[in-house]
Amino acid sequence: MSHANAALTPRGRLRLARLIVDERWPIARAAERYEVSWPTAKRWAERYRQLGAAGMASESSRPHRSPARTPQPTVRKIVHLRCKQRLGPVQIAGRLGLAASTVHAVLTRCRLNRLSHIDRVTGEPIRRYEHDHPGAMLHIDVKKLGRSIQATIAGLEALIKQRVAEHPRAQLLAALPGVGTINLAQLLAEIDPILDRVDTIEQAAAECGVTPVTKASDKTSGVYFRWAANTRARKAITAFAHNARMQSPWAAQLYTNARARGKRSPHATRIVARAWLRVIWACWHNGTPYDPTIHQAAQRLTA
Repeated sequence: MSHANAALTPRGRLRLARLIVDERWPIARAAERYEVSWPTAKRWAERYRQLGAAGMASESSRPHRSPARTPQPTVRKIVHLRCKQRLGPVQIAGRLGLAASTVHAVLTRCRLNRLSHIDRVTGEPIRRYEHDHPGAMLHIDVKKLGRSIQATIAGLEALIKQRVAEHPRAQLLAALPGVGTINLAQLLAEIDPILDRVDTIEQAAAECGVTPVTKASDKTSGVYFRWAANTRARKAITAFAHNARMQSPWAAQLYTNARARGKRSPHATRIVARAWLRVIWACWHNGTPYDPTIHQAAQRLTA
């Protein structure tokens, strides 16, 4: 295929060749008219004599043989390391004893030079489907993808369950109402460092973002949402508060009372989370696992 700045396009080559072959122009004169060299004009004229108009298209410059090309078994190893372990050219070259430029050339040839070309879940190259007109129907079998996702989720849940069981303080919070394995792992991962670092429950509540901010001046004062907080810790404690109010009458009563005072649902959930954070603080620093039978506030409600 000719480039944008080519002196002769396929149509121009045909005209040049016809001047020389059909109209008997001298090669030098035809070359001068089309501003090309004498060998170029002669080459297209000869190709026109042999192949006709079909010979005016550019032929591939790809060699018939490439003796130094990377062997196919090595190519498969490069592709395997790229897709399954997401390694770059330098890391792959170090493992296989190749030059990084060779690995990059193979990845480019296989359309794997960018990680965005690889599916994150399956590790397979992403295949694009293009159609001639919009609205064309495309049938895709996603059962394999679904099975892969489910297997990945099951493996992660099993790993999280194992790590939670190994945590030295997991038994302190395991009996909290509505807490599951994932939420318990969130609490241990996000709340644990905060409870160990701060000195008071008020500091812990502020860092977890479940207490508001009071702003006051000479003329006005107000209570506002606390933006400067650990967002992951706030998500963990509010998710637990939402689950707890579904199973704990005490938490449900706190939420109902807050809603009755005109609080929106997220605000009411943070109020419940702040109350539960006090309970978690007591269990954490006393080293006593949560026991609903000795939770005084909950017992007063059910009495």
